[in-house]
Amino acid sequence: MDEEILDQLDQIKVLLDQSELIKNLEKAKQEVYHDQDLLQKIDRYHQEEHNEALRQEIYQNVRYKNYKHLENELYFFILKINQILATLTEGNACHNESH
Repeated sequence: MDEEILDQLDQIKVLLDQSELIKNLEKAKQEVYHDQDLLQKIDRYHQEEHNEALRQEIYQNVRYKNYKHLENELYFFILKINQILATLTEGNACHNESH
């Protein structure tokens, strides 16, 4: 792999590690995990073959909404990173070399 690409990947990793988005997502995930009522509803939803009324209750939960919002932000952030990586690797085909 090209040295410039490795440097860019290191920079991306540092940005991710310091990202408020990642920190907020982790915090939101912990809030969901500690909401026993919400977890029970999610479990019931998966056991009851995706009951629509129960799904609506889950999506109305503030903690769950916050988590899903942050999850979506992360998805779009990853798409942006992938675009950057694609421009960095244009013309540099990745392949295994035997030594």
